[in-house]
Amino acid sequence: MKESIYNISMKLFACFLAYFAPIAPMVHAVLIMVFIDLVTGIWAANTRLEPICSNGLRRTVRKLIGYTILIISGHIVDVTLLTGCLHLASIFAGYIGITELQSVRENVACITGNDVLQDIWIAIKEKLKSRYGDE
Repeated sequence: MKESIYNISMKLFACFLAYFAPIAPMVHAVLIMVFIDLVTGIWAANTRLEPICSNGLRRTVRKLIGYTILIISGHIVDVTLLTGCLHLASIFAGYIGITELQSVRENVACITGNDVLQDIWIAIKEKLKSRYGDE
């Protein structure tokens, strides 16, 4: 009995989803981080009284597409050519996530006037200085 085109296409789609399922959380996290960066970037620009233009949104769309392609490509190379030994998709997603987190931190520092990372670094230095003195 012949299978319908619909049934075959659904099976192929299911295979496609199964192949890329391991990287779905990474792609989602990166997309959310880019969106958070966009929102905080607009907010920071408003705080600095800068005009909002379409270039920022265009850059965000390019980042969304480019980052997704990079993670998918890393997964394909890792699974098919390197037999899963490097976890390239995780490395790429981690680097992208840290980069976006840095941008969000800068935006929040502009919005609030408080650089949290700088404050933490100063607190650590003071704690170390009080514990070990000036060496």
